[in-house]
This record gives sequence, structure tokens and C-alpha cells, in this order.
Amino acid sequence: MPSECLNLIPHNKFSFAKIWLLAAQFEIRQLNLKAARQILGNAIGKAPKDKIFKKYIEIELQLGNIDRCRKLYEKYLEWSPENCYAWSKYAELERSLSETERARGIFELAIAQPALDMPELLWKVQNLFLVPCQDTHIYLSDIILDPASGFI
Repeated sequence: MPSECLNLIPHNKFSFAKIWLLAAQFEIRQLNLKAARQILGNAIGKAPKDKIFKKYIEIELQLGNIDRCRKLYEKYLEWSPENCYAWSKYAELERSLSETERARGIFELAIAQPALDMPELLWKVQNLFLVPCQDTHIYLSDIILDPASGFI
């Protein structure tokens, strides 16, 4: 039934994240996780939107599928590399899993992006992350003041 509704919408011209999410939630209520994943995957493929990525990641996180979350974050950032929210949430996920090196690598990749939509958000999250890490001597001020960072 949800697929019939989705087939009526010309997604290449316009699409609504809400319709994709409602269809996926319907399948989840029917205990059909495979169909829900297929709907969300199609949504990302046909009409990617922030809301779809966020909800799909939230679902997989609740299910404990960390590898799927990582793949979804990678797709999210491939689609929207300037998205500081996505970069910071991905790094926070890795930090919550005690994957300090992965989180640090994500921050480094984020800072290396040629354009960022809200660099101050990324700096704030990175600074909060780096302060508790006693093994590092890199702080936000070093990044901002370093001419090689491009953030002067």
C-alpha cells in the first residue's frame, strides 16, 4: 500500500521527506523492517533529504546497527559534504563508541572541506571533543590560528 502512494509522486520533479518517512514507519509497524529499509534506501537514492537521513540513522542506531549508521553517515556526507550537523553527529557517534581515532579523523575530514554551512558548530563540537582527550595537544585555537587550516 505505501509503495502505491510513493509511485504516484514524480520524485524527480519534487518529493516530500514526510511521505517517505510515513511509508517506512508503516512498514515498521507491520514488523517489516526489510521493506522499511528498502523505502528509506529508495528515498535516499531518488530524493535525498536531511530528514530522511536523520530518521534512517536514528532507526538503525536504535536497532544497534552501527555499521549501517556509518554507511548512512558516509552517504549523507557524500550527498551534503558542507553539512556541519552531519559531520558533528557522525563524530559524536564515534566518540560515544570510544572510537577516538575515528572521531578525530572525521573532524579532520570535515575541516578539510572547501565549504561548510556552519563551521562554528563544527568547531564547538570539536573543541568539546578535544578538551577531554588528554593525549592530544590540538585545540580549537590552534586550528583557527593555523594559516594552513584556512579558517583565519
